[in-house]
Amino acid sequence: MSSKHLLVLLLAVLLACGSPTDVTETTQETPAEAASTAGPEEATAGETGVDGSAGLDAVYAQLEGLEGDEREARLVELAQAEEGELSLYTAMTLDDANPLIDEFESMYDLSVSIYRAVADTVAARYSQEVAAGFPGADLIGMNAAPLIGLDNDGLLLPLNTPTTANLTESRVFDNWASTWLNVYTAAWNTDLVSPDRAPSSWEEVLAFDGVAAWEPRDWDWMGTLVLDHFMAEKGMTEEEAIDLFRQGAQDVQAINGHTAMLEFLAAGELEMVASAYLDTVTQFMGNGVPLEWQPAVEPLIALPDGIAITQNTQRPASALLFIDFMMTRGQEVLVEVGRIPASPNVEGGIPSDVDVIGVNFGVIEDRDKWDGIMQEIIQG
Repeated sequence: MSSKHLLVLLLAVLLACGSPTDVTETTQETPAEAASTAGPEEATAGETGVDGSAGLDAVYAQLEGLEGDEREARLVELAQAEEGELSLYTAMTLDDANPLIDEFESMYDLSVSIYRAVADTVAARYSQEVAAGFPGADLIGMNAAPLIGLDNDGLLLPLNTPTTANLTESRVFDNWASTWLNVYTAAWNTDLVSPDRAPSSWEEVLAFDGVAAWEPRDWDWMGTLVLDHFMAEKGMTEEEAIDLFRQGAQDVQAINGHTAMLEFLAAGELEMVASAYLDTVTQFMGNGVPLEWQPAVEPLIALPDGIAITQNTQRPASALLFIDFMMTRGQEVLVEVGRIPASPNVEGGIPSDVDVIGVNFGVIEDRDKWDGIMQEIIQG
């Protein structure tokens, strides 16, 4: 038996032993942790025994010329008549994913199975399945960092749907689209930080005179601020901008985990955190915790989570229908579970008067550099 056939057999046995929804949920990773996409470089489109591109092209052909309800009805018909249970691989926590799945299944009478793990594990499993010619996932969802890696390896199929018009152009790509946003913001404890001490710029955040913390894995936040704020907007050199972080790090605590940072902040053990997740801050505030992030330290930095159709999908109509759902009704469900929707047209997102810039994808591509700089700064 060849090694390829053996790997296919092993994967089949593993999947048969337990459904994806039986996978134990693990802690949601930070965007920086998820930037590594393990998987063999040879696992590219057209080099494996399973290729879903022809099936997706056929679905697109069936939808050509259809709009609105007529297009949706045809897509539902194709999914219900010709396909089985949709398989979603995701890094989203089950607490957030399950309400989306429940709503989708209720709307379209279709079933969805979930494999959930941290993003690098999801990406590695999917890459290995493609290399083995094993059709596991139909859809894959995680933040932009690993999606970019999978896309660069040719493992995502072209995405063509009018529903992405609900997003801004910067959040739609050839082979994937944004679903929700991880938004970095500074936040402070209002019992400890008076309005006149609250930072109003990133320079003041980095030079904060008080008990502050950074997440040492937020190299994407740092790199984006260096390139797209301090250099592009403030006219600094790269070394001058990096030196702001180097000087600021001398007096801060390094705490792994954005939720952990906010728990310390809520308990009064910190006065300010530099790169909190906005959705978590607002959840804490909604529970009566004395935190604040406004007036916002601008620009906020947004790293999108996204969704894509896999290169080896066996259920292209169902996969496309789920993406259409995520671009429409799913955006409202995301607000209901406390996430920040990618669509600017959905109430509950980032206020329209707050300046937001996306994480620089060049920083993600050059992870080794920026992660190395952050570790040198923190350790130094």
